[in-house]
Amino acid sequence: MATYTFINKETNEIVDYSMRMSDYDHFIVEHPQLERYYEQGATLNIVSGVGSIKTDNGFKEVLSKVAEAHPNSELASKTLSKSIRQSQVDRVVNKYRSN
Repeated sequence: MATYTFINKETNEIVDYSMRMSDYDHFIVEHPQLERYYEQGATLNIVSGVGSIKTDNGFKEVLSKVAEAHPNSELASKTLSKSIRQSQVDRVVNKYRSN
């Protein structure tokens, strides 16, 4: 079960409710006076690491396949390693595209 924090729009009271994720949508419909509340400065650390998200190998493989399918995308420039020759060709192409 997850704990959700809400603020009552009428009274500004902050309350916590514990419910299954599957019950959340139904709960919101039944309680229109409640709005989801997030404390300022609160962050969630779901994935380990400091300052960055740790990506597992399976997802890295998916990203590389998407990058290969779209070689001119920003994802490809971040994910795929290019040969020196390909880097030089890309630099020349980008130079003339900008003109």
